[in-house]
Amino acid sequence: MSTNSFPIEIPENISFTDLIESQKTGARFVFYYTLFPLPWFQPVKRMSKLYYLKSDESPVKHSKKFNILNRIWGWWGIPFGPSVCYSTIKNNKSGNDISIDVFASLTESDFKNRIVTILKINDVFAPLEKDILNEIKKALIYIKIKGAI
Repeated sequence: MSTNSFPIEIPENISFTDLIESQKTGARFVFYYTLFPLPWFQPVKRMSKLYYLKSDESPVKHSKKFNILNRIWGWWGIPFGPSVCYSTIKNNKSGNDISIDVFASLTESDFKNRIVTILKINDVFAPLEKDILNEIKKALIYIKIKGAI
C-alpha cells in the first residue's frame, strides 16, 4: 500500500454506482485521529481508515472509540499532550471530511479492494476553527478601516 492509499469501510450492500450517486445527496468519507503521546514533543497523530457516511448518518458513531482512546492515552505527552488531545477530540466529533479527494480518485477496482489511492489532493487546508476565523475577520476589518486595503 502506497503512502496515498487508505483502507475504506463501506457497507457491503452498496454498489459502486450507488456510492458515486450518493455523493450528490450528501454522502461523505471521513477519518479520525488517534494520538500517541511523546513526552516533551508533540504527540503523533495517526489516521484511521476512511468511513463512508450517508447523508443522514452521524459521524459520532465512529468517533466515540477514537475519542475514548484519545482521552485515556493522548494527554500523557506533557507539555503538549493536553492541548493537542483537546483539539483532536473536538475535531474528531464531526470527523475529518475528505470526500472530494476520495470521490475524485475512487475507481471500481479500489471499491472492490476496499482501498482508495488518492491521486490528486483537492482539499489542502483544514477548515479554520471559529475563533481563528473571527480573529482573521477582525483583522481584515481593522485593515480596511485604516485604509491599507
